[in-house]
Amino acid sequence: QAQPFAPSSSQSAPPAVAKPAANPSGTPAATSAVAPAAGPSAAPGEVEHPSPPSASSLSAPPLVAPPGDPAQRLKWLEARIDQVTQVLLPTRARVGIAVLDVDSGRLLYGKNDVAPLNIASNVKLFTTAAALALLGPEYRFKTVLSAERGADRSEYKNLYLRGYGDPSLSTEDLWKLTLELSSRGIKRIKGDIIIDDSFFDDQRVGPAFEQKNQDNAYRAPQGAVSLNYNAVGIRVQPGGGDGQPPRVALDPQSAYFVISNEARTVQSGRTSLVVEASEEKDAPPGRERTVIRVRGTIRASDSGQDFNKRVAHPDLYAGATLLELLTRRGIQVAGKVSRGTAPPTALLVDSHYSQPLGVLARNINKHSNNFMAEQVLKSLGADSSGKPGSWQKGLQAVSRYLETLGIAPGKYQMVNGSGLFDSNRFTATQVVMLLRAAYRDFRFAADFVASLALAGADGTIGHRMAGSVAERYVRAKTGTLSGISCLSGYAGAPAPGSQPLRPPLAFSILVNDLGEDGSVQPAKRLQDAVVEALVTYLSVSPATPAAPLK
Repeated sequence: QAQPFAPSSSQSAPPAVAKPAANPSGTPAATSAVAPAAGPSAAPGEVEHPSPPSASSLSAPPLVAPPGDPAQRLKWLEARIDQVTQVLLPTRARVGIAVLDVDSGRLLYGKNDVAPLNIASNVKLFTTAAALALLGPEYRFKTVLSAERGADRSEYKNLYLRGYGDPSLSTEDLWKLTLELSSRGIKRIKGDIIIDDSFFDDQRVGPAFEQKNQDNAYRAPQGAVSLNYNAVGIRVQPGGGDGQPPRVALDPQSAYFVISNEARTVQSGRTSLVVEASEEKDAPPGRERTVIRVRGTIRASDSGQDFNKRVAHPDLYAGATLLELLTRRGIQVAGKVSRGTAPPTALLVDSHYSQPLGVLARNINKHSNNFMAEQVLKSLGADSSGKPGSWQKGLQAVSRYLETLGIAPGKYQMVNGSGLFDSNRFTATQVVMLLRAAYRDFRFAADFVASLALAGADGTIGHRMAGSVAERYVRAKTGTLSGISCLSGYAGAPAPGSQPLRPPLAFSILVNDLGEDGSVQPAKRLQDAVVEALVTYLSVSPATPAAPLK
C-alpha cells in the first residue's frame, strides 16, 4: 500500500492512498454495510459463508505422537490423514490430497491425487512460479511519462503516459512523476493527456470472468496502464442532519467519476448502505466514466463506512487522476484525457519502476491479489511472445514452463491467472510437482517461498493454526470459492535435537463440492489438521523414541 508522503509546501497534495484491497478468497466482497441501531457502527467486513451448526461442532481427534521408526512413522501419517479426512469432511465433498518429499521426490501420501479439481486461487502458484522463473525475481515494471515540446520552455504540447503492465502503480507514484514536470518549470500542457495502453491487447476482463457480472474490486479489469488495482475507495459519512444526503468521498478523486447520491442521514434506526459502480451509459468513446451510486441510510452517529469498487476503464481512470494531480501541482491542462500511442520522438520526462517481481509476488500469494495475478500473466505473455500482451500468450508461456516440469499440456486446464470462477482444473499431484520444482530452483526459490502466507503470522492464513505445532512452520497459498477450499504449500519443522534441518514437505489439499450452503469451514479444519500432522511427522527424530506431545 502507498505510504503517506509530503509534497512541497507550495503544493496541494492528494491524500495518501491506501490501494483498494483485492478480495483474498475470490468470494464476493461486501457491497453493503449494516451497522447496529445504536453505538458505533460495525465496520463492513468480508462475509464468507457461515457454517451450519453441525459443521462447526466437528473437531479433529487428538493428535497422538508418532513413533520414531521411519516406516512406522509413515504409516502413522497415512492413518492420521485418513482419520481426519473421514471425521471432518462431509461425505458429499470431493477431496484430493498429495504430500511429497521435496528432497527425494517421493510421494508420501496420495488420496485422489490425480483427480482434476477446481483449485481456485491456488492457480496463483502456477502464475507466480512461471513468472519468477521466466522473468526473474529482479524484473521491474515500467511506467513512462513523456511529452512533445511546446512553444516555449514552460509548456508541453501533449503529455503521454505509457504503461508496461505495472500491477502496483499507485496515486502516489503518479504524484511523484508529476514532480519532474514542476522541477522543469512546466506550467501548461497545451494539448491532451494521452494514455498509451498498447503494451496489452484490448481485452479488459479475464477468461471466465464473464460468469459473474459484479462490481467488486477483486474483479477489476486489466490494462497496461492501471492504477490502484483499477479500483476506487469510497467513504460514506453522515450528512449535516436528519434527512440530509451523506458525504461521499472518493480516493482518488477525479472527473472520471459520477456520484449519484440517493442515500439519507437518519437520527435513529440502522446504517444500511448499498454502493454500486457501473459504466456510464451512452457515453461517446474516450469520454466513458464510472458511475458510483449510493443508496440507503446512514445513522447520524456513524463514524463512516468504506467500500472498494472496480472501475470500468483503467486507461481513462489513470488519465483523469493524472490530470487532477497536475492541477494540484499548478500545471494547467488545456486539452482532455484521450487514448493514443506515444510517438518515438516524444521527450522522456520521467520513468517509474515498480518493486521487483520477487517482492510483488508476496502481495499476489500472501493476500491472493487477483488483479495483480492477471496483470503479471499478461505481462509474461508480452515479454515471451511480443506485445501486445494477452491472456493467450501468457497462458502459453506458463504451459511451456510447466512442460519442463513434466506437467504436460492437456493434462490440466488453466484459463486465467488468478483462479477465479469455475474455470481451472489441476490435480493435487500436479500442484506438489510445481512446489517441488520451485523449491529446488535456486534462481527464485527464496522469493517464491517467501511469497506464501505464514501460518499464524500473516497473509490469508495469519489467523489459522496459531498456537498449534504448525504456527510459523507452514507456508501456503489458500484458494476459496463457494463450496471450494484449497491449501497448498510447504510444511517444515524445527531441527530435531542435533539432527540437521530437514527439507520441508510439499502438500496440496484440494476440496470441492462442499455443499449448497457454500461453507468451507469443514475443509479448513481438515487442512489445518493435515498440516499439523505433517509438522509433527517432521519433528520426530528417527534416531530416538518420540516424546509425548505437550
